[in-house]
Amino acid sequence: MDNFKRRHLFLLVNVITITLLLTACAPGVKPIVFSETGETAACAEFLLNLDRAVAETGVNNAAAFRLDGLPYLRTDRFLCGLKDRLSDPAEKALWVDWMRAEDTMARQTEIACLPPDARERLAGRAGVTPSVEALADYAETCAGSLLAAHRDRPGFYEAVSAAVECQSEYKTALRVAGLYPLSALPVAVLTKKAHRRMTRWLDRKSDDILPRGKWVSYGPDQRYGFSTDEVKRMIAKAADNALSVPRPDENTRQVLAAAFAPILTQDVRDAADRIGAVKWRDGRIVVDGDAPTVYYYFTNAFYNDRPVLQINYALWYPARTGPGAPWIERGTLDGLTVRLSLDLEGRPVMVDIMNN
Repeated sequence: MDNFKRRHLFLLVNVITITLLLTACAPGVKPIVFSETGETAACAEFLLNLDRAVAETGVNNAAAFRLDGLPYLRTDRFLCGLKDRLSDPAEKALWVDWMRAEDTMARQTEIACLPPDARERLAGRAGVTPSVEALADYAETCAGSLLAAHRDRPGFYEAVSAAVECQSEYKTALRVAGLYPLSALPVAVLTKKAHRRMTRWLDRKSDDILPRGKWVSYGPDQRYGFSTDEVKRMIAKAADNALSVPRPDENTRQVLAAAFAPILTQDVRDAADRIGAVKWRDGRIVVDGDAPTVYYYFTNAFYNDRPVLQINYALWYPARTGPGAPWIERGTLDGLTVRLSLDLEGRPVMVDIMNN
């Protein structure tokens, strides 16, 4: 190899090394974008200290993304997708309110997961008791005060819009190293193989599918029967807001979740095949098959460029075992999420299933 090629190879290695080092650094908690004095300054400091404690102990709620410099707002992929669709003040105000609600929910779980010593330190600085409830209430008060103080400042919505970025699951370091294209090849081969196997299995008549153990069916305790028009009216009422996004209240969510809940038929061979409730026992997470439970939550997406409602059903198993499971997937905890998307007419338009 001549000197020219060696120099270029050396340069390439250095570029990759520097990129890996930069992307390996955990992002810090950035200071607030607006200057504060008095009570709001104390609130800003508390929220930043809380974010640092959460980051240091690794209990960050990954369901919503923080906004750099705006510690009272969080976003998700759907809210991020709304950013370029906002045109009037009412839409922008509701968008911010929903991001404020995302932060509220995320902080409650994060505070509950903080170790006692971290809660003690935060409570001492805030002058409250170190209970989860007291810290969550203080965080909510501080977040509300900061939002109220910032909302009328010049450039507020511009600052929020600039901070909202749709997070990517792709890592720059792995892209530079070329690992994504390499991993895509075996994944594609295995996916096609699994697709062929599953297609053959599903092409059989149901009477020809014999269980290895015994069939057990799971369904909701209470089933509601609604016409498509009734569901359409519920969705229309839930979407009666400035952004026309279906956001049903708690009662409507319960009714819709029960109405569309799938009947799950499971081949139960042993305890690992029993759907159960997630519990904390002896310092670890377990799934209790004696308490059959299906969890649900609601999300939004775009269908034909319009916001629609999605019902997500999450179920958990104690473990993934048996000869049918690939060795890399075997072990404690397994689960499925079944997601049903409803269009604005109240009709199911897509069902997708993900292994947890």
